[in-house]
Amino acid sequence: MAVKYSPAAAAAAGAAAAAVPPNILLASLDYGDAAWLKAKLSVQANAAAAPGGAHTADQLIEDTTSGNHELKQTFTKPAGVTRLFASVAVKAAGRTQAYLNLDDNSSTNRAFIRVDLTTGVNQSATVAGNVGIVAHGADPLGDDWWRLWMVCSLPAEAGTYAIRPRVYGGAASYLGDGASGILLARAQVHFSSAILPYQY
Repeated sequence: MAVKYSPAAAAAAGAAAAAVPPNILLASLDYGDAAWLKAKLSVQANAAAAPGGAHTADQLIEDTTSGNHELKQTFTKPAGVTRLFASVAVKAAGRTQAYLNLDDNSSTNRAFIRVDLTTGVNQSATVAGNVGIVAHGADPLGDDWWRLWMVCSLPAEAGTYAIRPRVYGGAASYLGDGASGILLARAQVHFSSAILPYQY
């Protein structure tokens, strides 16, 4: 059946898309990309099926050293922006807990949640300095995937912030085994106070 073009419907769809602020993270599906800084871990590309079934989920694999095994990306926050929405899809792959963290590239001002990837239970929501958590959660995506998300309040002045999905195995800093980790997909950060759908 032919679909009749509707200028009004096209305009409404365009307005709805324009109302959603862009995902400011680079390579939000490719964690091996140079935009992502790796500490004490490696990335195996396309290691498993992501939410939705496409074989595009990357695995973070901790190395055998002791410390924080993490992945992060920095970005600039314009002056005047006071709220950020951040989320990531995560699945256990040897490690059954993960952090989602936003900070100003220091331990002074930060907010993070820690989620049990077997149950989706938020085991902690922690803030420090002048960063606050307005809302947070972990939503099931099917096939043992969870969407970890936060809406954070941040200072109005410009700054650089990071998103850090972190491998977690009982302590933030631990000796890795060289094989365990977590699966990731759909990383996003938006200048918004709304809970938003994933955008590449």
